[in-house]
Amino acid sequence: MKLDAMVVSFAKWHAMIVKMQVPCCGGLSILVKDASKACKIDLIIDEFTLSIDGKIV
Repeated sequence: MKLDAMVVSFAKWHAMIVKMQVPCCGGLSILVKDASKACKIDLIIDEFTLSIDGKIV
């Protein structure tokens, strides 16, 4: 899985997820968390959601 390989390469096991406030973007967080679990890495995840007008929700 390519996402697993990306998780292993994250510096200091830290990732930032920036997603839009639309239903289809919610899966991105799940994918990153699942890849972290698959690699057995305790990944620190900062997650931000942007509204349609570009503001952090």
